[in-house]
Amino acid sequence: MNIRQAATLIGIAVASVGTVAVTSPPAGAASGSNPNSAFCKLEKSSQTLAASKLSVAASKALIAGNWKVAQKDLMSVDKQDASVAKQFMSALSSAPANVRAAAQQVSKFEPTIVNGVKNSTSASQFEKTELALTTNAKFSSAGQTIATYEMAQCGSASLSSAG
Repeated sequence: MNIRQAATLIGIAVASVGTVAVTSPPAGAASGSNPNSAFCKLEKSSQTLAASKLSVAASKALIAGNWKVAQKDLMSVDKQDASVAKQFMSALSSAPANVRAAAQQVSKFEPTIVNGVKNSTSASQFEKTELALTTNAKFSSAGQTIATYEMAQCGSASLSSAG
C-alpha cells in the first residue's frame, strides 16, 4: 500500500464521516516541474480509481450507515488499488530521500488501515480507528511531505483531493 492507497481508503471514510482530509495540498503554483513523470501519471490514475464506482459505493454505504456493504467495498477498493503499490515505490525511487522515507512511513500504517476495515463492526468504530490514524503526527507529516512533492512535480491540478 502507498500514500494514494491509504488516502483512498481513508479518504472514502473521511469524506463519508465528515472529518478533515488526510492531507491538504499546499498552496503554490498550478503547474509542476515534471507533470509527465511516472509518478504524476500514477497519481492521475489513482485519482481515477478513487473516483471509481466501487469507491463511490463504499462512500455511499458509509454515509448510509450500512457498514457490512461499506466494509466489503472498502476491502475491494484495497484489492483494486494493490496493483499500483509497487509502481508507486518504483516511481519514487528517484525522489528526494525525505519523500522516499515518507512513503515508507505511510506504508507502515497499512496494517492499521486494513485491520481497521476488517475488524470494525460498525461505521462508527471504523471512524474512530481512521480518526486515530489521521491524527497521528507521523502519518500526517509523511502525507504532507508526499503532498508537497506531488505539488512540486505534478502541479496543483493533480491534487483535487487527498483521497
